[in-house]
Amino acid sequence: MDFLTTTVLVSSSTDPKTFGTGFVVYQDQERSYVVTCAHVVESIKKSGDLSQLQVGSMIAEVIALGKPDEIDLAVLTVPLILERKALPLQVKSEAGETVKVTGQSLKGAARIGKVLDGVLEEEVTFPSPGWLSVRGWQLSFQEKDKVEKGYSGGPVFVGERVVAVAAIEEKQGVGAFAVSINALALIWPEMPPELLRSISSARSAPTLTVQEKIKQVLSSRWSFAIGTGTVISFVILLIRLMGFLELWELAIYDHSLRMRPSESIDKRLAIIEATTKDLNDQRERNENGKGAISDVGLQEVLEKLSQEEFRPSVIALDLYRDFPEDPLRDTFNQFNKEGGTDLFLICEQSNARNKLGVDPPSGFMPEHIGFSNAILDEDGILRRQLVKSNPGKSRCKSNKSLAVAVAVRYLEKLKGKTIENDDLWSEKGDLKLPNTSIKRISTFRFGGYAELDSNGVQFLLNYRDENIDKSRDIDISQFQFEDVRFKFEDVRKGTIDAVDFKNRIVLIGITDRTEAVDYVQTPYGEMAGVVVHAHMISQIISTELDQRSQIQVWSFEREFLWILLWGLGGSIWGIWLISHRKSVVWSVTGLSLGCIIGCVAVYLIGTEGMKLYTVWIPILPPALSWTVAGIIVNIVYYCMKSLKVEHN
Repeated sequence: MDFLTTTVLVSSSTDPKTFGTGFVVYQDQERSYVVTCAHVVESIKKSGDLSQLQVGSMIAEVIALGKPDEIDLAVLTVPLILERKALPLQVKSEAGETVKVTGQSLKGAARIGKVLDGVLEEEVTFPSPGWLSVRGWQLSFQEKDKVEKGYSGGPVFVGERVVAVAAIEEKQGVGAFAVSINALALIWPEMPPELLRSISSARSAPTLTVQEKIKQVLSSRWSFAIGTGTVISFVILLIRLMGFLELWELAIYDHSLRMRPSESIDKRLAIIEATTKDLNDQRERNENGKGAISDVGLQEVLEKLSQEEFRPSVIALDLYRDFPEDPLRDTFNQFNKEGGTDLFLICEQSNARNKLGVDPPSGFMPEHIGFSNAILDEDGILRRQLVKSNPGKSRCKSNKSLAVAVAVRYLEKLKGKTIENDDLWSEKGDLKLPNTSIKRISTFRFGGYAELDSNGVQFLLNYRDENIDKSRDIDISQFQFEDVRFKFEDVRKGTIDAVDFKNRIVLIGITDRTEAVDYVQTPYGEMAGVVVHAHMISQIISTELDQRSQIQVWSFEREFLWILLWGLGGSIWGIWLISHRKSVVWSVTGLSLGCIIGCVAVYLIGTEGMKLYTVWIPILPPALSWTVAGIIVNIVYYCMKSLKVEHN
């Protein structure tokens, strides 16, 4: 090879002392494409403007330009140079290899081509406006050779192939570097496919196939973005189905519930609570009983409520009375007569915590007994209401919850119409009320639940979010149904107005933490069992009487489309960002802002969906899909642009 005929002069048409070297890397039928250094182009620009840039004697156009302090390369195009052929390129080289560097030298007023012998010394990296660094080497030459600035842009040969571009600093003989030819891909994204094949010609066939595949992907960046976003969305969905996101999704669901606007207290209910003070007062009077509440006290309260001016519609005791001989049996049986107050008691079906369960009260009518079982999630929080369950071999034979039994009886008396047990459940198992129904959870995958026990009839418990200052460090359970909660001893003494109980549903239970073993965790904090029962009953009767919305979830298909939409959006954002990349700061800032904006948007849509429509809209999976897709697409596309030339 005649190395002297491999280069062209890159210069200013008005300043003969401002010049550098270039070489042809590609030609088509009409034009030649010349590589030089970015600082050569910038120096010509400073001496005039780019309209004075020429290759040989022809005006050149800049089609790709790096930065002198980053990727010091530029690509120019001129009409076809017949006397110069495109040089073969090589993508691999190592420190220690001997090289030849061809460049332009100034001799008097003339510029001549010269060939220098050199060595690729220590490998160095140059900064680039992205996550990858540009590879290069220090160049050393024989002492007799004088390296001038005109060599900048000259080809660096290993054998007869170009491996790098020479970059010479302003001081002659000092700071000579070779910038890897691989860096062309970072400043020239529209590199012709033929040039890619030329670069890969020295590789084996499998490597060439990889490069061609990468090029095919990059030829349509939007197809790449859509494909990547789809794959990431499927991965996020799979992770969700495997249950790895369940606890986080449930925590976000709890937050969404608490973000809902406050509701008025359901004044169709009243709670008589035995507080710590109430029970202490009973102990001081030496009032004993089989339960935590003294039998004398409970009998007096029930007798008070049976009076005409106090008479509730329904009374529910959230107290276990599983005694072989209950001293209050006769008192209990005085209720449930035609036109009088209905009294309901509880038992507990066998469960994992209590394999035997809790027996129903002896000698009490079975149709006025409801089970008290609650289903807690893995994190111990009560989010679902179980309203029907097969008792199996349990001694608690009631198949209806206390909430359903009480709510149905209240509605029967209010509407003057009996609701038969067979009419209470639809063919699909939904809770069927006279004017509406509450759909059951019928699948093991439901909303953010990856796998739940959907046996029996259950649905999401729609807590009544009352006007409570949740920002304060308080025991929220003490403020639930605050305006309709009355202390046991106050009722016993008759200091409460009768109107507070007349024709209402009255629940009697214990809120003393030392006695109440049924305190449970809820999305609003710990609540006593009697308060939870109030929420459950209120949900059922308010659905029927007030058309209060139930918490709904999207279908599996709709949730997947929602996640996919955000995955595609994130990938498109990532590809747009890398296509308009200006610097590392631009990329990092753009990605960060994009992730934040996308996640905030998903959060707002999810919480507003719960506020306005009582719909549980997934928040975490689409937020992950958006964020991961944006980051992955940005990084992978950038790396693949680099691998267009070198695939390691």
